[in-house]
Amino acid sequence: MLAEPLEYVKMTLLERFRSDDRGVAMVLFALAVLPLSMAAGAAVDYTRAAQARSALQSELDSAVLSGAGQESGRADAAKAMLESFATPSGVTITSKSFTENGDRVSGTVQAVVQTAMMRIVNIDTMDVSVSSTAQLQTDVKEGVNEPDKVIKHETTVPGNPVCILVKNATAGQALLINSSVRITAPGCEMHVRSTSNSAATLNNVDSVNMRAVCIKGKASPWNGVKPASFVQNCPAIDDPYAGTLPSVTVANNNCSTKNGQSYDANSSGKNLVLASGDYCNINFNSGFTSITLSGNYKGLNLSGNGTAYTLNPGVYENVNINSGPSVVTFNPGLYIWKGTTNWNSGIRFVGNGVTFYYPDANSYIQINSQAQIDLRAPTSGPYNGILFFEAPNLSSSSFSVNGAVNQHFEGLIYWPSRHVTFNAQSNVTADKVALVVDKLTLNAGMNWKFEPAAGTGMTTPGRTETTYETIPGQKSPDMIAKSVRLVEPEAPSSGSGGGEFGK
Repeated sequence: MLAEPLEYVKMTLLERFRSDDRGVAMVLFALAVLPLSMAAGAAVDYTRAAQARSALQSELDSAVLSGAGQESGRADAAKAMLESFATPSGVTITSKSFTENGDRVSGTVQAVVQTAMMRIVNIDTMDVSVSSTAQLQTDVKEGVNEPDKVIKHETTVPGNPVCILVKNATAGQALLINSSVRITAPGCEMHVRSTSNSAATLNNVDSVNMRAVCIKGKASPWNGVKPASFVQNCPAIDDPYAGTLPSVTVANNNCSTKNGQSYDANSSGKNLVLASGDYCNINFNSGFTSITLSGNYKGLNLSGNGTAYTLNPGVYENVNINSGPSVVTFNPGLYIWKGTTNWNSGIRFVGNGVTFYYPDANSYIQINSQAQIDLRAPTSGPYNGILFFEAPNLSSSSFSVNGAVNQHFEGLIYWPSRHVTFNAQSNVTADKVALVVDKLTLNAGMNWKFEPAAGTGMTTPGRTETTYETIPGQKSPDMIAKSVRLVEPEAPSSGSGGGEFGK
């Protein structure tokens, strides 16, 4: 084989080298490594910067919200809150500022973030900026007008006091008022229980000033002007005392102490005191200054000009108190009056804390001839409030009060079996009285003044009154709620809830 020429060999090698592309990819890879590395490093550093900005934004938002919620010093409070947070790793805050405008607080934070990968191209830090604005907002929910309220009130109204009860249920003229009678009792009522068509008769009544005269039946005839207070077909009350008063045991008088004796001042002394005992048919002659009696007496005559008598509680049967004594004083206690008792002739009768009891239908006290009386019931004990009363279930009887100048009573006068007649200028003042009788006749120029006795039980039934009160509806208070919110800043900026970063 012949050797080729040298020129031919050289040309062939050059052409061969030029056309050989083996190893080109490695060269190109080597050339691309640097820009690819820079891009990857920039992505890492930008991610770290974004994370730092987000952390700073969150801290700044919290700071301005806290500051806006304060009453004063909002900017300083926001700054203090921000400084209490930890700065994210690799972040250096270069500046921070806070301003307040009314109820708004704005803040701005500038910082740099250290790079990791971009240092190879001499970029050591990245700038980060965040801003935020918060405002204290007051929300007012206006109150509404409430509807009117209607309130129901029920009040128990006590019944009216009753001073006089005429309890005969069937009698005609159970109440008879004649000839210029004046009754002044504006605080109480009179009740007549008779259902007769002539339950009450009024003839020329001068004046009846009472809260009401309640007649269960009818009043007929009306002779003269019918008083406005008289009401017919009225529900008169029942007797509240029937079966409720104390029972009384009456001692027998065996006349063992003195029987049939007259006492004389010349032999007995001016001031006579009789010890307690059973006395019968006793008389006192003139000349005594005072006489004091104790015990039980049957057939007793009291006389003597100017003599002052003092009586003690006991049983007194058939007693005459004749003209002459100046005063008869009853010491406190229970007095039992049997048979007929007469109080006569201008004597003054006085008793405080006394109770007079009638044991049978034949027992009564007849008051005659200008007697002056002042009797008052006990205020305690078994006979509390009882001035006169009688045994229960007695047959009907009558007695009268004649010509008494002045009479003053206090307490319950309970004569349910008696037809009582007041005659001839009887002036009665009863400050605290309740009077119960079977029938009642008032004659000839009487003048009565009554006031009810408290707690006697003589009252009309109470009633319930219902009233309604309308209370206008009021406007409910406005509801005020305060809150803090992130808001857009008042002037354009990088803004609330946002930020920026760069070289």
